Amino acid sequence: MDPFKKLPLETAFEILTRLPGDTVLDCKSVCRDWRKIVRIVSRYPLFIQKHLYRLNQPSAAEDSCKLGFLALTERAYYYFEYNDDQNHELTEPVKKIREINSACIGDGSYSCNGLICLARDDIESPVCIFNPFTREYVMLPELRNHIESIDKHTNEWDDWSFGFGYISATNEYKVVGIYGSDSGYLEVYIYTLGTNGWRDLGRNFSDEFRPKYGYGDVHGSFANGALYWIGNEVQKIVIFDLVEEKFCEHLAPPPLPPNRNLINQTIGVLDGVLYIALYVEDGCYDIWLLKKKNDNHDKKGDKHQSFEWSKELRVADNELLAVTKSGGVLTYSNTAERVWDFKQEVVLRVFPHKNTFISLKDLGEEQTKKLKSNKGGRKP
Repeated sequence: MDPFKKLPLETAFEILTRLPGDTVLDCKSVCRDWRKIVRIVSRYPLFIQKHLYRLNQPSAAEDSCKLGFLALTERAYYYFEYNDDQNHELTEPVKKIREINSACIGDGSYSCNGLICLARDDIESPVCIFNPFTREYVMLPELRNHIESIDKHTNEWDDWSFGFGYISATNEYKVVGIYGSDSGYLEVYIYTLGTNGWRDLGRNFSDEFRPKYGYGDVHGSFANGALYWIGNEVQKIVIFDLVEEKFCEHLAPPPLPPNRNLINQTIGVLDGVLYIALYVEDGCYDIWLLKKKNDNHDKKGDKHQSFEWSKELRVADNELLAVTKSGGVLTYSNTAERVWDFKQEVVLRVFPHKNTFISLKDLGEEQTKKLKSNKGGRKP
């Protein structure tokens, strides 16, 4: 261990930023010197940002051959990794299945840079931001129960929709809450982590921007610096720009199959790219990806109009998780090859997730708390 003791802190910093989060924690178990170095380095905000940046590079997933996911059941979260080494005859495809303690559980969950936004289906519960890797969490200030303009007699959750995303240029995480009133207008609220308060963007938004509501549809899909929902009132996709904090011109969907309605289709994010799954027939879906146009000379108009739909896949499910190295698609139901089965629990959602060291305290959330680790679990 003598050479490692003499390792400059700057060199250790560079090495550790290139490792997955779990591997960084494994280094703490080697010896006291390694434990000390990891503790010092991992607390630097610059380390956290650089580790996140490298983790988000396409080459990082290719090098590790592991794809991380969170499975949400009715009582807990489970983290697991899919081993994408294309040799499942020798190795099990799913590794590191572990249960994660959580501050709250809710079907409206979405992961962004290792942070999860939890919007429960209980109308009296606040929105929660949670990092399952560091176990930090914060309950955002009350929003839904104390808005004077909301009908006091309503007990419905379906009128709310939320979105969660990240602006890399300013290192800001934003939560958007949209309430659709019976009067035909929308109320939009936005919360930037670290500001400790919701901002009211007003109610001057017409019903044409109303997202599709319903069980499992409370979250917008985050891509290209914006949140996307299937429109509830228009046969188009609603876009909310997180930087400008405003709705953009609607995005037209790709050509729909005959006798199909847009509101019955599904959108999501696949490896960082927005997709829409259009039901065709016989349990099959055409998967269209929203990609940048090759010709971007025309800078006028809405920036989202520089994207176009491209039909890429036909699969047997509309909830996609990731594309494997072999070109296959991972889904969490109706898969041709079942790689993991929950026999005792009902799965509400499965979504891609990366273990990061993002600190809610460092982002300015003064009310941040920390959950106790599971028995025998490791502490970041």
